[in-house]
Amino acid sequence: MSYLSRFPRCLVFGCETIPRQGGETLIADTQAVTHEILQTEIGQKLKQNGVRYVRNLTDANKPNDAVYKHWQDAFNVSSEQGVENIAQREGWDLKWKADGRVQISYQKEAYEYNEALNENLLFVNLSLLSAYFDDWHPFNTLPHEDRPFNVVHGDGEPFTETETEYLVKIFENHCLPIFWKPGWIAMFDNERWAHARPPFTLQAGESRKLGAMMGVPKNRIGAKF
Repeated sequence: MSYLSRFPRCLVFGCETIPRQGGETLIADTQAVTHEILQTEIGQKLKQNGVRYVRNLTDANKPNDAVYKHWQDAFNVSSEQGVENIAQREGWDLKWKADGRVQISYQKEAYEYNEALNENLLFVNLSLLSAYFDDWHPFNTLPHEDRPFNVVHGDGEPFTETETEYLVKIFENHCLPIFWKPGWIAMFDNERWAHARPPFTLQAGESRKLGAMMGVPKNRIGAKF
């Protein structure tokens, strides 16, 4: 939830059931990631410009070919004015598009100061990159700028394919898996550790049940370079 102005500092995951193969959770050392990425051009660009989160929402009252979430459901409002009031309160940029769709975007710093380490940590939600939908029909038929979520550079420039691959790779280089067992619990600092859910396949009769709890809310303060 690094895309919000207020996020949970503590995350707790618990496992009830797990398949025989797959279903692990990956956690990545954001301190090591930050140390490495700040040595690169993209890391310095993120330091300078931050990122911009983009969200596209459909209108529940209009026909849509690809529906992820309607703005009425996302914000619990029934009118366009209701969306505009929230956007103004939060400082979001808002653009109404064809068929009642709305695009919301806003800029955030790419790093967040961690008091315990006295360091800045990379704090970007990469799961919101439009590439997330590459294997999800029908969203993979849409231009990247029209997909439900996207993250671009703070100046509005899209991440290149090379940059996206690098960002994924750098987290992979500094991550370890939690191979769950029923009854296990994992608690970690949401700034200090990033997490991901790699794909897996359930066999007949299998299930995967994980629970999540969040706490210790913190207001984003940005970086201290």
